[in-house]
Amino acid sequence: MCLCHQAAGGFERFTLQATSPHEAITELDHRYQTVKKNSIFVDDRTFPNAPASNSLVMMRSEVMDRRKLFVGTFYVAALSGCQGFLGRKAEVAGDSVDSDSSVVFSSVDFSDIRYQPPTLFTTELTEESGTWVRRFAGQAAPQNLEFLNRADGTWVKVHDFYPNSADPFKINPNLTLGPGGFNLAIEDRAQAGIVPDSNLIPWALNMIPFGVAIDGVILDPSGPWFDGGPADPNNPFDRQCSGWEYDPLFPIIGDLLGVVGAVGGHTQPSGLFHYHSYPKLMIANLKKSLEGTAQQNQPLLLGFSADGYPIYDCMIPAAATQKKKKIYFFSAYVLREGARQALPNTNPRLVPPGNYDGTYVQDFEYNPQKKMALIQSELRTRGSYRSMRAAEIASGAAEFRLLDRCNGFFDAELILPEFPQPVYAYVLTEDWPQIPRLLNFKPSESFRNNIIPLDARRGPGRTAFYDACGTEDPHEVHKLKGRERY
Repeated sequence: MCLCHQAAGGFERFTLQATSPHEAITELDHRYQTVKKNSIFVDDRTFPNAPASNSLVMMRSEVMDRRKLFVGTFYVAALSGCQGFLGRKAEVAGDSVDSDSSVVFSSVDFSDIRYQPPTLFTTELTEESGTWVRRFAGQAAPQNLEFLNRADGTWVKVHDFYPNSADPFKINPNLTLGPGGFNLAIEDRAQAGIVPDSNLIPWALNMIPFGVAIDGVILDPSGPWFDGGPADPNNPFDRQCSGWEYDPLFPIIGDLLGVVGAVGGHTQPSGLFHYHSYPKLMIANLKKSLEGTAQQNQPLLLGFSADGYPIYDCMIPAAATQKKKKIYFFSAYVLREGARQALPNTNPRLVPPGNYDGTYVQDFEYNPQKKMALIQSELRTRGSYRSMRAAEIASGAAEFRLLDRCNGFFDAELILPEFPQPVYAYVLTEDWPQIPRLLNFKPSESFRNNIIPLDARRGPGRTAFYDACGTEDPHEVHKLKGRERY
């Protein structure tokens, strides 16, 4: 691990020996006090563009959440020199493992894929007492796809990345979505023709998964809290209610959590793999399976949300639209500008230092006007925005639209093949937030309690996450908006 700061001059080497999380954090805190306040912790992989922000808490949280003590050599070094200490032997939870330090997980991408018939969930839709209920079945784990890693030219399989030096948990392929497993079910509001009112107050995720992807993998974009101080080693949800949430889409955060870029997710201690980002590899394999079929020209269903709506890919083929124009959907979120300051639903006493750079979810704001200007500028100057090309827009072959604050849309002229009438739908986007961070309605009971329970039998459930603040907290960092805990 490197303790990096911007001061000039050499490296300070020290050895950390710790027998408990508390001991490790005490020593790290002591070391932190000896260098500048804009220091950041980076592990022994290379992060050449590491920002000067206080990530001490992030690394401290990592020690807590993974119960992982790095017993070995640490360095204090200038940012420009925080590299080269690769292949260090680390002691992890008492077992000696070799860190594959050459892997920067966020940079793992694919240039080709060995196609496999997709493994998809199944659903059963029934009407129960006037309510449409959709139940899920299938494996709650990613398909073990094989792809060519653009970074080093090797063919690798998804499951081979886990465990890794940042995520020491193996994928459990035996977890299931249906009875005997997570037993997931939703009230299917789309089937019932319910369109969210734009004036509704959204529901924050509060550590509840957003939904389930079509391959059975849970969509769970949430990250750990910035806590501004020591964490409770027995409670991964304490975080002192800062209201600032680390975003695993930010490369350094994703790497520290072991989120592999091409795959888009990582594994929890239970062995449950979940997506944090747009699952490029899974979607590429799914699209290959549809080549030459009628479905290739239809909107691509990617899953269902916890509040009962379908989730689609961000590009609608021209053949599926009335105007016979391809539609690109993008979020209307943009990065805030300037230095961080207290925001609504954050604690003014615990504002992370530094500028808005994407480290935190709260670094972004919903601003359609600014996002529209950004996209148009990119089209003019670069000739593209994400996968959309300026030539497509100029020729009239395509158009783009911005989504609502929940990353969803309703188009009365667009018929989605899974439903008999136009429906509201969510979208997984190429741009931030990729997986939506808000729901229109209260998430279903099975998503609230069967994955990360409100009250867990062993260890803390989400009750501990709420208890750190209490419902009387005037800053309402959990965004309950007067609602009961859920």
